Order: sequence, then structure tokens, then C-alpha cells
Amino acid sequence: MQDFPRWNLTSHGQFRVHSAYSVRMGVQFGPTEPLWKAIADFKGIPRIRTFIWLACLGKLLTNEVRCRRRITLDSRCHTCGFEVETIDHILRRCPVAYSLWCSLVCPEHCEIISI
Repeated sequence: MQDFPRWNLTSHGQFRVHSAYSVRMGVQFGPTEPLWKAIADFKGIPRIRTFIWLACLGKLLTNEVRCRRRITLDSRCHTCGFEVETIDHILRRCPVAYSLWCSLVCPEHCEIISI
């Protein structure tokens, strides 16, 4: 019987860059958590899956982030003029995003979106 090296951070024992990156960056998510599994199993356009993944990680380049990085001087939402454009504002709280959500989901679920 031969002895083979095994990468303990994957279930099959083979090295994956993703698992090494997760260890290096201290990311504590894996395929067993429902949110990340749902994103990984998304059957739509890969660009949309990447957008959802970045939004869940809080890594979208909002005006708030751009202002902090000194890319711009204005952290306001250019759509509605709200003082700070955050990921939560872009996806839920901006009146334009909220009206879009209300047109896509049942009216009784719109209250959940605005919380």
C-alpha cells in the first residue's frame, strides 16, 4: 500500500486554490453553509453569480468605498441623493431599488425588504 499526500482542507483530499485562499484570508465559509451553497449552485449567468457572491461578502465598489479609497469625493447615492451609498442602500433602501423589489415580489413581502 502506497502513502499519498492528502490536503485536509477539502473532503476529497486534493489541493484546491480556493481552500488555500480561504485559509490565508481567514474566510470561514464553506460549501456546507446554505447561503454559499446556494450561490455556488446558481444556474444563471456567471456574472450574476459573481455579483451575488461579492454583495454577500460586502465587496461591491459603492460610492462609500470609492470615497474611502479616495477615488471620488462624493459618497452620496447618485440615484436618489441619499448621503451614503452602501451595499444595503443600493440593494434594498434606495427608493428605486425598493420599487423594483415591490414589482418583483408579492406586496406582503415588500415589508421584509424594507426592514
